[in-house]
Amino acid sequence: MILYDNILEKRDFSQYRYILINVCETAVVYPWNSRKAMYCLMEHEFIRKADCNAAFREIRNGLADFWHANKLEAVYRRLTEEFHIDSSLAETMKKMERKLLLDYAQPRKSIQKLYGLAETLRIPVYFYTDSGDSDTVKAIMKKCGYKNPRMICGDGNVMTETDGFLSAKKLFIGDKKPETLGEVDFFYIPETTEVLSGYFNPQILCENAVKTAAGNLIHYQKAKNSAGFGVMQKVVANSFFDNPFVRWKKDSYFNGDPYFAGYYALGMHLMGIVKWLSQNIKGKKRILFCARDGYLIQKVYDLWRKYVPDLPESLYLQASRKALMPILLKSESDFYVPPGIFFDLYTPKTIMLLFWEFTSMSELYDFRHISFAENEVVCRAEIEKAGFSYESNFQSRQEFERFITFFLKHYYSKERHCLLSDAVSAYYKEFDEGDVLFDAGYSGRLAKAVVEHSSGIEEVYYLYTDEEYAELSSGNGNFKIHCFYPFTPSVDNVLREYLIAENAPTCVGIARKDGKSVPVLQMEAQAYQNSPAIIEMQRGAFRFAEEMAVIFGGRIRAIPFKPQEVSLPFEGFIRNIAEADLAMFEDTYQEDYDTGQPMKISWAEYYHELKIPLFRME
Repeated sequence: MILYDNILEKRDFSQYRYILINVCETAVVYPWNSRKAMYCLMEHEFIRKADCNAAFREIRNGLADFWHANKLEAVYRRLTEEFHIDSSLAETMKKMERKLLLDYAQPRKSIQKLYGLAETLRIPVYFYTDSGDSDTVKAIMKKCGYKNPRMICGDGNVMTETDGFLSAKKLFIGDKKPETLGEVDFFYIPETTEVLSGYFNPQILCENAVKTAAGNLIHYQKAKNSAGFGVMQKVVANSFFDNPFVRWKKDSYFNGDPYFAGYYALGMHLMGIVKWLSQNIKGKKRILFCARDGYLIQKVYDLWRKYVPDLPESLYLQASRKALMPILLKSESDFYVPPGIFFDLYTPKTIMLLFWEFTSMSELYDFRHISFAENEVVCRAEIEKAGFSYESNFQSRQEFERFITFFLKHYYSKERHCLLSDAVSAYYKEFDEGDVLFDAGYSGRLAKAVVEHSSGIEEVYYLYTDEEYAELSSGNGNFKIHCFYPFTPSVDNVLREYLIAENAPTCVGIARKDGKSVPVLQMEAQAYQNSPAIIEMQRGAFRFAEEMAVIFGGRIRAIPFKPQEVSLPFEGFIRNIAEADLAMFEDTYQEDYDTGQPMKISWAEYYHELKIPLFRME
């Protein structure tokens, strides 16, 4: 949770005869960090009606903006006279700009509190703006909840000495004191993005993490100043730094707050992924989001789809290494190199659990290993008699392979394997060439198995691949892999998965029931150990996506941004996480692959165990 000092206690307001409040970005905020972003929203209308190739946003950006123009009419008159834009089109664009200025204006809540205090103290408040369009400014102020606002527009000469204004003690609240107002006290309230960037409070270090992630490869300043990236950072800043007097944890990038980290870093990352998907899958029937890694991305995709209705519908598809094991292991030789299994982390006991459903001793579809407990004493005795230490890790690959040979000879049932494979195959058979698959990644083995048993899936979307096998799998499996990152990013995929995956039990198998293939979860949902920190991060991330949708609605498509660039805050978070931020994951534990229960090592400890050097702050 981010804490704030009380802005009302920062100054003794009762000593002033008048209070003046700047309008733009003090009393009223917008969801963009530059006016060019607003002009991007107008671009489509201009292209649709103009008989020219000129970019409206470039033309309009070269003229005075609304908040510094004497009159908007004069600006658009120049558009007609200097750029020979049709006068009726100029009038349309002028009306559209006025409407956008009104539609997107939001009150700055901390300033509304100051305004309310001044009214309680019976201190006259005047709102100051350089804009000469007082009617539009008043409409904006009223829309933002400032009733009957008194305005000082343009050069400030609306007040006279007879009013006692010029000689009275005055306080100006804003980010810059106007020279035209003469002698006034100044209460500096920065723009919200100046707080997020650390300009106002150097203790706020979020931007350092983002810059570090950009490194020498990405031109961070250009990315930050681009329309879409800027809009997203402004939405974050408006939400969290409306009150600039933030209490920030020492040596922390994200204040040790999972909700804020989720809203800012993970939220922008998800928007990038979803836009990337939406650009590539138009014309398809469905996108299949693989559980559990596709959970949060599907939620944001479905939200985006409400405003981009020509996208394919989505489906949450159960798919895990455990559930796909019957088709991943095509033959007995595959048991010697099971996918994703490191032999030195396993014992004879855990291998028996891993392959239990393939044995003749197991009940059919006993993916939760209920029958294992009934047979364990006998199995243990047989295994130890054969010379294996039942609960000791394998010391070499040769020892592991000898045990697999023993397992295949004494316990494996080919008939049982076929029944399990048939159930899995039937589950994926209903998906065809109109469907595309999304998964976090990485080797292509799971995708290849799903594609081979589908009725024609041809495309798979990954965040990235991490080994050569993915390219080999796609070539041999006759499907194409598209990657969000065309490289392998820093930090282990397990850590990345935890932040986007559903906090729920994994699917451990596919069973046949009443003539249908039905996924079986590792345990009942209520028995799963959730991570409070990750749930908060995901809640924040989805809230960011919701607010982007609420603010922009159908216009969200008109905001240009590069998907990988808006992932920079997330990469800054996960790659350069500070100790003060890592502490939020002390109660988040790695999940045991075989049991689904929390392991003894926490997410924070695992981060250190991977020997990822933390970025040290000076």
